[in-house]
Amino acid sequence: MKLVPIFGLALAFALGAGIAVADDQRLDEAWKDALEEKEGLLTEKQEAAMNVLAFQSAATRVCDGFEIDPAKFETAFAAAVDPGSLEVTPEDRLHRDNAILVNFGIAVGLFIAEGKAAPEGFCANAEEARKDTTLPVVWE
Repeated sequence: MKLVPIFGLALAFALGAGIAVADDQRLDEAWKDALEEKEGLLTEKQEAAMNVLAFQSAATRVCDGFEIDPAKFETAFAAAVDPGSLEVTPEDRLHRDNAILVNFGIAVGLFIAEGKAAPEGFCANAEEARKDTTLPVVWE
């Protein structure tokens, strides 16, 4: 199954959540190089959920007043990585889980880089995301 690269979903998340990111502040090529061609790991919905979690994780490192609620994060992360209907053999499960963790770490790092490049806008976007009842917020 061919999945949408995570960098495209990160941009879709940013735009869909009303997050205004100036094009010169995006790390498009870094997202593309680091995260493209990750086929079969997650569904599009799961990729989007992981991007929300990565963005929220990055906000805790860039913005004041944001802390992750460990229980909320654990629940949301488990749901986002559940293989569900994806066909994953037991032999592939460890590889899949490790790849997901690596990709999540990369996404958090890229969001941190974007946040540090433009902290006022990034943190304003985090405040808006905190108010968005359609997002699975994992902050305290």
